[in-house]
Amino acid sequence: MFQSKKYTDRTRSVCLFRHTALITLLLTAVASCPAPEPDELGVGGTGPAGTSSVVGSVTTGGTGGLGTGGAGGAGGGNAPFCGDGAINLPNEECDDGNLDDEDLCHNDCTHCEVTGTLWTATYNSPANGLDVAQAVAFDSGGNAIVVGSSFRGDLGQDDNATIRKYDPSGNLVWSLSRNNPEDTSEQFYAVAVDAADNIVVAGAEYRPGLGENFNILVIKYDGDGKLIWSRSHDGPASGTDIGFGVAVDSQDNIVAVGQEGRTEQGSAASWQWVRKYDSGGVALWTDSFEGPDYDETNGDTVGRAVAFDANDNVVVIGDTFEFGFRKALIRKYASTGSLLWTVLYDSDVNNRAMGHGVAVDAAGNVIVTGIEERSSLERKNAFACKYDPDGLLTWCQTYNSPSNDADQGEAVAVDAAGNVYVAGLETRADLNQSINVLLLKYDKDGNPQWTWNFDSPSHGFDSALGLAVIPDGSAIAVAGLEQRLDLGQDGNLWVHVLGPCPN
Repeated sequence: MFQSKKYTDRTRSVCLFRHTALITLLLTAVASCPAPEPDELGVGGTGPAGTSSVVGSVTTGGTGGLGTGGAGGAGGGNAPFCGDGAINLPNEECDDGNLDDEDLCHNDCTHCEVTGTLWTATYNSPANGLDVAQAVAFDSGGNAIVVGSSFRGDLGQDDNATIRKYDPSGNLVWSLSRNNPEDTSEQFYAVAVDAADNIVVAGAEYRPGLGENFNILVIKYDGDGKLIWSRSHDGPASGTDIGFGVAVDSQDNIVAVGQEGRTEQGSAASWQWVRKYDSGGVALWTDSFEGPDYDETNGDTVGRAVAFDANDNVVVIGDTFEFGFRKALIRKYASTGSLLWTVLYDSDVNNRAMGHGVAVDAAGNVIVTGIEERSSLERKNAFACKYDPDGLLTWCQTYNSPSNDADQGEAVAVDAAGNVYVAGLETRADLNQSINVLLLKYDKDGNPQWTWNFDSPSHGFDSALGLAVIPDGSAIAVAGLEQRLDLGQDGNLWVHVLGPCPN
């Protein structure tokens, strides 16, 4: 049974620490896109004309659906039909209000023929080391902005933080790398795009030469990759401070989340850290949270991703400890920084769960994903849960691959219709493979729509860490890592853009 506890807690204004709970693993075989049958409303001859008024999925009068043996009958009163502009589940995948068979939504209200890969891009640095995409976002022109890191041992450097911008056809527009003066590790973990198509990233840099550990980075670039401003945060303990998530609100304000090392508290624990900046990079408020079960043993509380609702409220996903067990942690703040509610999630009593991704739909519902343990049946599963705007659980789905091994949700996105997409990884030892990319789609009510996965030719460690969806669902971008040991490459930065119904 799903455990989802809502409680009121205290907040603190301090700094935080976050830990990278990277990849545990994946999901199941490729399920081809369902092909719903069109509504069978129009039968025989030509019906009377009539006026059409669409309210939600209710249509009065109007032209009937495609007929069998005729030109289509009259509209079926209040009955929904293909072409009414509303997606009528379960028989329709799309409905754009016309019967044009050449656009993304066909005249039978399916779009499964628009399938497969739109484009794929990979990057292997000259060092043949580990290059990985951590996140992806679309700008207003459909360009894909991919961020991550690239190992540059060939230059005597560690990981360089990187950004790569691709046009809608997958052509590289520009790329940049960031290396600090100490040639130590830098990573970008998250990306968001504002109304002017400026690019905001969050990550970390390692600065031991300054007597510091990892520092949080929040940086803003314009659409051409030119630096606008940069902010670095070193917490009070100079511990491991990492920025894992970033989002931009309707006013182009920015919220970054992550973890802040709090060794000054007498342990190696971390606290969840949340900071809001205005569009010019001025800090507006900061919240640090040690978690409900803070002590020297069970102290790690981490923020891993963040999203805004239509009212610019802030929703943060991460994980913490309660009664000695790790649980997914969801916290919602008002735009001013006051805490509205907190929810803890685990899949079963006293099992573990970690929250990795969050999205908010147009109605303010909160959708989260991550990894959960199911000790009663399986090992580790990818989960997706939907909460209403007040933090009450609406539905949960869990995914367990056929190998009954480790599967993981890393990122989540929603489209304009409220459909939910989850990206992550699955273990497929049953196919003599290792870790595969996993992509799932659910409708707004949590019903599974399709599953897509990817295994590279070397059958190595392939994973999706980032996900973005164009609002109309016409393009889905997954980004992560493709291991190509068959080419002597440790791991390549990988981005794959699919149509609305992959198979």
